Amino acid sequence: MKTALKTLFVILILISCKSKKVENQNSESIFLGYEKIGILDESEPESVWLRETLIKFKNDSVFIDQNPISVNNKDTLYSSSDGGFYYFKGTKTENLGKIKILTKEIACDYCPTEMRKNSDGNFEKVHREKNFEAEKISNGLQIQNQIFKKVKNRKLRSEM
Repeated sequence: MKTALKTLFVILILISCKSKKVENQNSESIFLGYEKIGILDESEPESVWLRETLIKFKNDSVFIDQNPISVNNKDTLYSSSDGGFYYFKGTKTENLGKIKILTKEIACDYCPTEMRKNSDGNFEKVHREKNFEAEKISNGLQIQNQIFKKVKNRKLRSEM
């Protein structure tokens, strides 16, 4: 009887661990950070342009939306005509708290088109990629020297 109870107890623990692992694999998380673009208007050197960057993890997929914003003192300006709305989609792999992210641009609103000359002498579009490594930290992610904080889940354009 004791052996049967011990066996049942071990089975229940294994089932519990497996269901937590499946739950973690199917979870979604989204992080918000800002990437500096620079000062784009010399007449307003106190205005800094940034890319508001949202990174969403859904299973082994990654979605990234980037929107340009301008910060002037305490004012944040969002403009739909300043351009540079980037959307990326790709995959992630995790190992020991490090997340390797590989994405390709799937859309871009009001962006310049990069071209390069191929071996035939013809021009072809350069497809942007966004590939980097992120590190899990207590309050979010660290990507290079930038901190991305976890925010409430929402739908990103890149996942539609």
